[in-house]
Amino acid sequence: MADIDYGTLTIVVIDDQEFVRSIVSKMLVQMGVVNVITAAEGGAGFDAVVAHKPDLVICDIKMSPVDGLEFLRRLHQDPMAPYAQTPVIFMTGAMDPETMVKAQELGVNATVLKPVPPRRLREKIDALSTPKKAESTEMLPDAPPATPSPASSAQPSIPMIRASSEAAYADLKALVVDDQLFIRRIVVGFLRKMGFRQIEEAGDGVTAIKVNNAFIPNIILCDIEMEPMDGLTFLQILRTNKSMGNSNVPVIFLSNHADSETVKRAGKLGVNAFLVKPTSLEKLSERVNFVLFHQ
Repeated sequence: MADIDYGTLTIVVIDDQEFVRSIVSKMLVQMGVVNVITAAEGGAGFDAVVAHKPDLVICDIKMSPVDGLEFLRRLHQDPMAPYAQTPVIFMTGAMDPETMVKAQELGVNATVLKPVPPRRLREKIDALSTPKKAESTEMLPDAPPATPSPASSAQPSIPMIRASSEAAYADLKALVVDDQLFIRRIVVGFLRKMGFRQIEEAGDGVTAIKVNNAFIPNIILCDIEMEPMDGLTFLQILRTNKSMGNSNVPVIFLSNHADSETVKRAGKLGVNAFLVKPTSLEKLSERVNFVLFHQ
């Protein structure tokens, strides 16, 4: 991915909480962004976009009188408008599946869960920058940041890096943990399309421990809310029990929503990434590729 001159970027930050706008603005300034415009709700945010034609918008969802979804609808209402293709990152404390589907239908480019760390935000901006600043690529909700190696940084885009990695999937093992059978079937199907041939499943954390010990996967995709053992407890046991043999295996959490406290706990326990359900083959592929080959 090409270097980005953050000093040339103009970014609009929309959030109804002043302290959130302040924190995000400070993060952007520390990255080198000079032109940061803020707005307290979607209506004012849309006016700011029309006036300043920014390179990127970072927007909350739940606001009044104009929320993030309505802002996104207005942004894309006229496809010929000079601002219509402006990338939008939704920043929210939680996202239910219905809202996620609506956001995708309206054309959101990425989603991050609050509180977002500076390096995570920077990664999002890097991935969504326009071609004149960096190669454009769709960004995912919740992949952790990484420092590219010289070999990977020479590649023009993440999709090309992914393509060169697909041949390796056939030799890797994946464990899918979710208490809903149809979710496991969808994820397993995606993994097989990516090239994985060795896949095991578990319906809860207790079963996952047993399968993990026998299977020793190279990556684990795990739900959070399960009974009798949830994903957080499973991750804690995995990371602290060195006798399991793969305590540092990459773990991606799959969830319908994740509140800020859950995100913090998962981060402290060593989760590698999040994916918001319902996910897609493209997003799952990008996330798996990232945690396996670029962390």
